[in-house]
Formats: sequence, structure tokens, C-alpha cells
Amino acid sequence: MGRLLAVGIFALTVILVAIAWLQSGGIARERMRSAQTPDEAVRLLLTEAQQHDFDAAYSRLENRAEVDKAAFIRDFYGSNGSLLTFSNLESFDVWGLHATDSDATLRTKLHYSTAVGPLDDVRDLKAVHDGNVWKVVWPTTRVPKPAPQVIPVTYLRWDVINRGAEDDWGVQNVDSPQVRIISMNAL
Repeated sequence: MGRLLAVGIFALTVILVAIAWLQSGGIARERMRSAQTPDEAVRLLLTEAQQHDFDAAYSRLENRAEVDKAAFIRDFYGSNGSLLTFSNLESFDVWGLHATDSDATLRTKLHYSTAVGPLDDVRDLKAVHDGNVWKVVWPTTRVPKPAPQVIPVTYLRWDVINRGAEDDWGVQNVDSPQVRIISMNAL
């Protein structure tokens, strides 16, 4: 009798877990993981970003070589104390604008919950067919990087402009200022 009760409870638990998995959209999530359509590819990327699984979301990008992972994360959750750093991606809407057999353009509307109220962000994303799955091409912004230069100022010092953490100073061959101090009197 005890073993029959244990087997019955085990079977009931398995059945209830299966029902809960189906009710929570388990089949749809598993189907979406394969990204058989452009809509599924974009939805999967946004779902993974919403869950802060940026490794998985970044792996869904077609142009990973052109997109820095840190910049990709900043696109979703801001930087330097901006409003997005204090926000949460609550939901998103995705609809198609244009589609062919090899690429598609989709518009997404991201709904953020912020400290001062809701914030919506609209983006157009491109998806391309790669083998048997679709991948998202993340938009990149190319900011021209000026060469470092020495600029004189009106007080007794020199400022070097455009030095960042990613700069390699040994390879840029910036000449030192050719200056001779003849007096220390400030005018």
C-alpha cells in the first residue's frame, strides 16, 4: 500500500509539472529557441536580454565581430547613471516591416519600467537567414576616432585630448610639445 501511494504521488507530481510547463508556454519557448522565423529570432534575443542572459543574446547576433559585448549590454540598460541604468525591460512588441527568403526588417518597441515612469524605445532590427536559423544584425554606430593631439591652453599646462582606457599610447607616435619655458610669470 505504501509503495503504491509513493508511485501515485510521484506520477501525480510528474503530471502536474508537465501541465505547469505547458501552461507557462514551454512548447512555444522550445520552438522559439530554434529561431525558424525572423520574428522568433528577434523575440528570442529580446527575451534573453530581458532575462539578463546577455551571453545567450549576444550569441544570437549575426555581426558579433562588429559589436562589442559591453556596448551591446549598454544599448539595453544604459551607462554612466542614465535613466536606463535604473530601469527594467518589462515587455516588448515585435512586428514585421519587410521580409524576403534571406533577410527581414522588423520593428521592435521596448517597454521599460523606470524610476520616473514608463519609457518606450522603438528600434528597427534586421534579421538574416544563416543556414537553417535566423540571426539578428545588431545596428552599430560608427563614431570617428580622431587621432590624439596636443593642444596648447592659455595657462601653464598642456592637455592631451581623447585619451581613453582603450588607447595604446606606445603605437600612436604623438610628438611631445616643443616648448621652452623662459619665464614662470603668469600673464
